[in-house]
Parts: sequence; structure tokens; C-alpha cells
Amino acid sequence: YDLAARFGHSHFGRHSRHWGHYRQGSPGGGYPFWGLQFHDVPAVVHHGGGGCVLYRGFGRRGCQYGLFCCGCFPHHKEDKRLKIIGLIIAVLTGALLIYGTVDFPGWADPASPASTHLSPHFIEKTMEETSVPNIVTAVLADYRSYDTMFETTVIFSGGVACFILLRIFRRKEPEDRLYRHVLTGATIRVKEGGKIPPDSDDFERIDTLWTPHDLIIKTVCRLLIPFIQLFGLYVIAHGHHSPGGGFQGGVILGASIMLLAISQDLRTAVQRMREKVDALLSPTGVFIYAGTGALCLLLGLNFMDYSALASVLYVDPVTARSHGILIVEIGVGVAVMATIIWIYNNLSSAGKYDEGL
Repeated sequence: YDLAARFGHSHFGRHSRHWGHYRQGSPGGGYPFWGLQFHDVPAVVHHGGGGCVLYRGFGRRGCQYGLFCCGCFPHHKEDKRLKIIGLIIAVLTGALLIYGTVDFPGWADPASPASTHLSPHFIEKTMEETSVPNIVTAVLADYRSYDTMFETTVIFSGGVACFILLRIFRRKEPEDRLYRHVLTGATIRVKEGGKIPPDSDDFERIDTLWTPHDLIIKTVCRLLIPFIQLFGLYVIAHGHHSPGGGFQGGVILGASIMLLAISQDLRTAVQRMREKVDALLSPTGVFIYAGTGALCLLLGLNFMDYSALASVLYVDPVTARSHGILIVEIGVGVAVMATIIWIYNNLSSAGKYDEGL
């Protein structure tokens, strides 16, 4: 049985560490399988219904790969049925959406309603009415501000849904924990009951599944993150005068925290921006947006008519619309940043906030 030929690895034997033959028992009978542990392998795909499973673990020399092959990994018939139902629903939905495009006007049709009514007004009057050179931002945050407000609300609702479905408050401490000695890089495993002081300078806690420990990656990411965050703030602040806005800037700010979690670990990222902060900032961004519209209503004009802010900001009505756009873009940026961090933390740690990418 040529494993090197099977998996396309010419140096299979050189990288292999040990292998053995095991016996797995089950109520329905035992299935023989063999296991092989090695360091450097190509991607191995788990074949449903039988085949190989690739796993990662830690040995004396760091991260190692293991391969278990078995003659039978049966799938439940119920899973196959659900897959078929999901495929049918997806195909029908796609066909319905494609059918709906028949009534759309032709691509770039100059006689379409958008081209004859909306677009000319936005192109010709945006600067005059809002003092904002970025037409896209003016449309999103002023002319159709209701739609953008509810888009922000949908993003916040997604974060709340992930929190409700995934968050585990009564988490069980892992039986084993891995620590790395800072000076030597040696990895030790602490069994259940054993403790290392949390403020120890000699050891750092590492994840059991994936432990980045490359000094170059950690240092470079730590240096890049402040500049990424500064760029995110710039994108939000100048989004109504140049390409950008609250959605783009919020994603950049959230990505900087996610980069910290990937290059260090999730616990470090959570220490920098805790869960309570995420949970407070997410609705705060929505309240900033909706509150700005409510303030316009209280000042005697329509909801989201930012010209009402002229009496509060001591500027002319046109400039007040420009400032109002900036205020709601800040709210969008805050909500998007906090929500994607919130979602990432719950997804990557399965709601435990202990280990994860």
C-alpha cells in the first residue's frame, strides 16, 4: 500500500513519526483502522462515508499532523435528506430571483426611471443641497437614510443572533492546558488540578489547537495594527468627502482586532476589547444614527432632515446636512466595528471566549 503515491507526498517516510494498528469498538461491531502521525503533509480531505481524517495536535517538537483512516465512517440518512432539501430550496430560490430580473430595465438603459429621474438629480444637486462631494455617501446617509439605518440595524441584529445562539456562560474548564516557556519555547501540558500562576512571566498560555508563536508575525502585526486603526478612522471621517464611509471604516477597525486575535490569541484580543464593550458599542452605533434623526424631528423638521441641526451646530442648513451625514457615518462605523468583533469572538471560540483563532 503506497501511501506516498496515494497522497502525493514524495517525502512521506522522512516526515512520518510513528504509526500503529488500533481497534475501534462500537455497539454495532468493531472497525479496524490505522493511524499515522507526521509533520509535513499536503492537504488531506475527509471523505464522507469512508476515507481519511486529518487532525492537528502537539508533540515534543511542536505542531504535528495525524492521519486516521477507517473502513467505515457512516453518514446518517437524515443528513443526506436535509442536504437534498437544502439544495432544492436553493435552486428554487435562485430560479425565482432570476425570473424576477425579466422585469428589470436593460443594463445602462438611459430611459430607465433611475436614469431619467433619480440619477440626474443626485449628480446635479448633491453638492448644492448637501455640500458633500461624495455622491454615493450623500445618497446612502441622506437621501435614502432610512434604508441605511435599517441596514445598520440588521447588522446589529446579526450580532445579537450569534450571541444568543452561540454564547456559553457556564463554560467548563478544559481538562488539560498548554503553556509555553517564554525563554526556551518549550511546551508543557498541565493536567486537571495543576495550576500555573496567571501572572507568571515565565510561561504564557497557548491554545490546544492552534498556537502562533512566530516572533516575526507577532511583532509585525503589533506594529501594523495601530496604522490599520488610524486608516479606519480616516475612512470614516472622510467618507463623505472621499471614497469610504462608516461601513468600510467599521470593517477596517474590526479587522484590526481580528488580526490581533489571529497573530496572538483570542484571549489577548478580548483583553483589549472586552465582550461588554462590544455589547454596548453595537447598539450605541444604532442609537447614534436613529437619535440623530429623532433630534431632527424634535427640532421641527422631518426625521433624518439634517438641515434641522443648523440651529444646534450654528451653521447654515446645507452645511448642517454635511455634518449630519458625518454623525450618522460615525454611528454606522461604531456599530459595524463592534458587531463584527462580537460575531468573530463567538464564532471562533464556539461561544466559550477561551480559545479560538
